[in-house]
Amino acid sequence: MKILILFLTLVLFNEVVAQEISKDLYLKRIIRQENQTFQFKVMENSTDNEVTYHHPKFYYWFKSQHVVRTQGASSGQLLHGIFESFYDNNQLSSKGLFNKGLKHGVWTYWNLHGIIIRKETWDYGIQRGDETVYDAQGKWLQTIDYGFRTNERTNKDSIIVTDKEGVRKKVMLLDSLGNPFQTIKFKNGYPVKAKDGKISDIRHQTRDKKHQTSDIRQETSDVRHQTSDVRHQTSDKRHQTRDIRPKTSDVRQETEGNFWKRLFSKKKTDVRSQQAPKKFSWKFWKKDNSAKK
Repeated sequence: MKILILFLTLVLFNEVVAQEISKDLYLKRIIRQENQTFQFKVMENSTDNEVTYHHPKFYYWFKSQHVVRTQGASSGQLLHGIFESFYDNNQLSSKGLFNKGLKHGVWTYWNLHGIIIRKETWDYGIQRGDETVYDAQGKWLQTIDYGFRTNERTNKDSIIVTDKEGVRKKVMLLDSLGNPFQTIKFKNGYPVKAKDGKISDIRHQTRDKKHQTSDIRQETSDVRHQTSDVRHQTSDKRHQTRDIRPKTSDVRQETEGNFWKRLFSKKKTDVRSQQAPKKFSWKFWKKDNSAKK
């Protein structure tokens, strides 16, 4: 009797395992997208009655051999289970878990050489906890702590605290040992305190810059007016030179005419002097007659 019961339990267990394997094979998908190979599983039933959608969250779903990402809705089979993507050299690109279309748990990303470049932590579609970023050689670059109200980004030389919309709240500068030595607070995205402790609102700086740019524009306009005035002066000079040229030509003509007049007037006077007859005088006539006698 015991043997019979054990045999029946083994048969039932094998059937259950076979059903699970066949179900996994039925829900498993392997597609080619974005120059990578995606391997994942989908939900058997993804109706609106079984899934409650939240507007801020992004849902990943599968349809027509494509994985689609939509905020607050879906129109296909939701991804559910382990997700893996591979490069063309069969190296892992990313790996994580989906829960009813939402990212959940730790997600890891690699480069072509198999070096981790980023790690993320998700809580049912909302990024929580730490996100660590590495360079191509696997060296740490920065860590971002996603809280409920603020996000804290830690770099090698600073810690930047922002709200959920990305507006800065506080910046802490770090020394070479990673210890903060200065804190700069922000209000509405603008710094409140500078290094010397005085209030330094960037809005005033932007206003000053705007005034400087307006002054520069006025200076450029003045320079343009000056250049235009110079151009008018040069054009006036050109007109003056044009007016002077005919005067000089007239003077030349006058001088030439006077020269020829003088020349011909001298010649006429000489001819007249040569051809003019001598006047008769009784004195010279008496002298000549006495000499002849």
